[in-house]
Amino acid sequence: MKEKRAAVYLILMMAALIYGIGFLCMVKEEDKYSYSERRLLAQRPELTIPALTEGSFTERFENYGRDQFPFREAFRRLKEGMNLKLLGRLDNNGIYTIDGQMGKLDYPLHLEQLEYALGRIDSIYEQYLKGKEMKIYLAVIPDKNYYLADNEGYPAMDYEALFSRAKEHASYATFIELREELSAEDYYRTDTHWKQEKLLPVAKKLLTSMGGAQDARYRQETATGEFLGVYAGQSALFQESEEINYLINEELEACRVTVYGEDGAVESRMYDENALGGEDAYLFFLSGTQALITIENPQADSGRELIIFRDSFAASLAPLLAEDYQKITLVDIRYINSTVLGEYLTFSGQDVLFLYSSLLLNNSLGMK
Repeated sequence: MKEKRAAVYLILMMAALIYGIGFLCMVKEEDKYSYSERRLLAQRPELTIPALTEGSFTERFENYGRDQFPFREAFRRLKEGMNLKLLGRLDNNGIYTIDGQMGKLDYPLHLEQLEYALGRIDSIYEQYLKGKEMKIYLAVIPDKNYYLADNEGYPAMDYEALFSRAKEHASYATFIELREELSAEDYYRTDTHWKQEKLLPVAKKLLTSMGGAQDARYRQETATGEFLGVYAGQSALFQESEEINYLINEELEACRVTVYGEDGAVESRMYDENALGGEDAYLFFLSGTQALITIENPQADSGRELIIFRDSFAASLAPLLAEDYQKITLVDIRYINSTVLGEYLTFSGQDVLFLYSSLLLNNSLGMK
């Protein structure tokens, strides 16, 4: 009798769970965006005869069900916690942790994408720089995996091949080696990016290699608000937030920052407090991912200008180069086609720095 009663209770509990979840799925408001994963979530697909006959409805509905499942974030954390602690997996969604530092597996070296990136650099050189009196430089920023993965037995791309290929390819540019100026601790614990307060050795190496000097002194400030990097959300595991520190002085406070976009030229800030508390607090530096940004330093007396072709890493580095240049222009060809740059920039007499992370060079198809 007791066994029968227990079986009935179990059936009732399972029915309540199934129908309860089904009811929640029907009444739950659809989420548009996952801030932890930084991506749009699948929405309810439209049921049509063509979609059913082609089979696309089923696939889209499965994606919708996964993305809109009630308490999805809690189940993600439970699943990944079990993978780590019970099943002994060494990474979650490709994210691993070594001594508190989170990294993301990025291997092998995608030679075709590296060649594509170098081809985009070649194209810019041929179209805008060749034959002009301009000093051209190339530097590759090692991602955090360079210092973490291989030393701890995790698979890593062939960094030596990447750096060697980049160095030998751009014969028209002076290659600036940055690997010795950095370590794993110079990157945010939960993010891919580097910490600005750790970049003075990098800025010094770049400035002195480009014929300048690093003489400025900075004070370190802490931005208000907490920062959780992209790796924290992708891993689905709880992580302590981090601080965003930044370097400032009177010269940087006097600089004028302008962002060029669909609304034309818009005055911006070196450090954008509005980005704090948003989906990506790293946008605090120069408002993050923008096609064209200029930094004008009225106190610089060098008469020099610099154009940086860059990815997001340069957003926190560029302010530390402003002391030696009257104007710095940052160009991100992921957001503007390189074939139209002549409509916005006059290439004449500036220094030019191609500054890209190994992450982008290994995943470069977004470069236009």
